[in-house]
Amino acid sequence: MKRVLLLAFVTLLIGCYTLIGQSMARITYNNGKEQRLLLQTYPSQTDKKILVVNVENGEEIKLSLDSLRRIYIEANAELKEPRLFIPILVYLNKDKQVKRWVELLYSSDYINVYHGYFTKGIGRKGNTIYIDRSSVKQPLEYYYLQRVGEKFASVWFSYHTLFGLSNNIGRKRKREFRKRSCLYFEHTPRLKNRIKNKEFGPADWKKLIKAYEEELKELVSTKTNNI
Repeated sequence: MKRVLLLAFVTLLIGCYTLIGQSMARITYNNGKEQRLLLQTYPSQTDKKILVVNVENGEEIKLSLDSLRRIYIEANAELKEPRLFIPILVYLNKDKQVKRWVELLYSSDYINVYHGYFTKGIGRKGNTIYIDRSSVKQPLEYYYLQRVGEKFASVWFSYHTLFGLSNNIGRKRKREFRKRSCLYFEHTPRLKNRIKNKEFGPADWKKLIKAYEEELKELVSTKTNNI
């Protein structure tokens, strides 16, 4: 019975993410053409198509994500802030890089942070696998990092949609978060030590990025003054 209820709840979560109701979006195609359409679904990382409606004639259309450059979802009564979805290339290993549709959460002169909804996990060999617990397939959400000028984004951390983003995402995932953070921010030694000392968790990602940019500015300023 518990398994049935859990499966129903996970299915509901997926549905809540996928079906977003009345959201107008400015869609940019690869050829530069723009079109304003009624968006019915957010793009998840595994989707090949998204469902839209042409408000002029009421036609329902399935658009191939391979033909799109970006999706800018306009703010409305329910969606207080606009949302931007774009495709990025994610580095998995030297032989495997994959394209993922993600939401741009943060962008500065130094770094970009992305978020993607994913019903599958990424295996060590770059293949996609379902995360299975109690025989229930649980959707995951991923965060990615990409410094300005980097060709590929890097996987930062992931967590189960069912449990939400918090600093209590399980010991294994917390260790993975610290390990990947230390590797990615190794050129900012003060921040690296703070991460090792467990000062930041996944839910503190905004504070971590702010600390990274502050230390990076200090390092750049010091280097400039020594020239």
